[in-house]
Amino acid sequence: MNSRRDVIATLGVVAVAGCTTDTSQEATSQPDNPAEPDRELSIPLDGLGAYEDAVREAGRIKETVSTGARGIETTVDDIHNMLEQTNSVDEEREWLAEHTPVQHDELHQVMHEYHRQKDEGDDQVVANINWSFTGQSKPIAEFYTVQNGNLQGQPSITYQKGIELLTNHPGQDEPSALANLRQSDKAGLLPEDIDGLNIRIEDAREYEDATDEQIRDLRENVFSKWSYSVPGLGDGHMIKPENIESGNIVMDAKYGDGETEPLTELANQYAESDHFNNGVMTTVNYNGEEWEFTDRPDHQMSDQIYSKQ
Repeated sequence: MNSRRDVIATLGVVAVAGCTTDTSQEATSQPDNPAEPDRELSIPLDGLGAYEDAVREAGRIKETVSTGARGIETTVDDIHNMLEQTNSVDEEREWLAEHTPVQHDELHQVMHEYHRQKDEGDDQVVANINWSFTGQSKPIAEFYTVQNGNLQGQPSITYQKGIELLTNHPGQDEPSALANLRQSDKAGLLPEDIDGLNIRIEDAREYEDATDEQIRDLRENVFSKWSYSVPGLGDGHMIKPENIESGNIVMDAKYGDGETEPLTELANQYAESDHFNNGVMTTVNYNGEEWEFTDRPDHQMSDQIYSKQ
């Protein structure tokens, strides 16, 4: 089990680890399969911002997607059979979490096929590639249900270890490295967990005698991945919360008991705004009714954010 000190080291208080992932979104060609009807994608939540773009650009599964040689494979027929055999959207979520590679193109190809086979208005599952700071700093996949048109919190979480998929479903305690991501005071950390980040900063000062420069490195390492917390964004977006409250809204929507509508609105409003991936640091503030986006060219990822009060 990873301790907070393990996570502090991973985040870069002593040495910042370089974190890279393949976020290419090249479209794949459609398979020639006239036996299957040409169905339009059914993506809920008005597309969930950049999520719809990622799913459409990924295209359909050609033959199979897999976690690697001799790994878990998923085909179009597998998804069809799953939908025939499952009895609830929760079961669909768990199956997708256990059979979908944690890689950008492969994940969105699976979700493309899933949304193609679902009907408009159905309860569905949506997915997001987020970032985790556990014993290692690596991407995870989150699978959320959408019921009665509303995003539901507490997703299934998947981490790919080699060709294996390790999955934690809501209410499970194992694997502990994934279960701990759901709580701020545990060893793991997500980029949207502002309270968890502040706990790590306090621990770093107390246990590691961290300098101000090292604290800034820690903060930059976490906030540089904050865009992963917004469905569909992934890497490369210079976006972070304006204040602690706005950051906590995202964490509470996903892993607490907060309202999820603000998270859906954030994904959609940011994707439609002039600030979307404009190459300028953008901060986001939730005013209680909608999200406000502000270009902050002089603001850094390593800068501290404060409470509104």
